[in-house]
Amino acid sequence: MNSSYTKLIHHLEYLKLTQMMTHLDETIDMMNNQQLSFVDTLMLV
Repeated sequence: MNSSYTKLIHHLEYLKLTQMMTHLDETIDMMNNQQLSFVDTLMLV
């Protein structure tokens, strides 16, 4: 895993955002498959 992803996971753990951690991989996949920007993806989720 890359360091940005690892940092994000650690920050989500620290903030106790377990639901976000649970759906992170599928959200990243959706963003990549549909070629959406980060902001567009957040608006869909």
